[in-house]
Amino acid sequence: MRAAFADGQSAVLKLGLTVGISLDMRRDSTARLDGEDLPAQFRQARSDYFAAKVALERLWPLCPQEAHPRLAELSDAVTAAFSYARSVAGPHARPEDVEGSLQRSLRALSDQIFPPVPPPTTGPPATGPPANGPAAGEGGDRPASS
Repeated sequence: MRAAFADGQSAVLKLGLTVGISLDMRRDSTARLDGEDLPAQFRQARSDYFAAKVALERLWPLCPQEAHPRLAELSDAVTAAFSYARSVAGPHARPEDVEGSLQRSLRALSDQIFPPVPPPTTGPPATGPPANGPAAGEGGDRPASS
């Protein structure tokens, strides 16, 4: 389950990065290396979108039933992110908003599948000598000097 989630997480984050770069290139032509850079980013976004959708579909049967709504929300966020990189004339968004939406959906799913472990409770103080040995004057290997 953790490996499948990690694969999905990686694919979703990669899509977010690719979409973010393409949005930067659409907004500012100086972000492009050459005339083929933006079309190449669109092609990469298509590949990354497919990889993310496949990874999420592989995760579906492994997730507990109660996590399916979060997984569906993440899949919808992936589709929404890809909508910004379908074409040059597509809708605009700030790259950090698109990536943030994907990260929030990933964290919500992660929290649903792998609930956070509560911190250990503190017990009574340990008894005995400190971990670094006895304090001065408390004994030890050397006799006290006079």
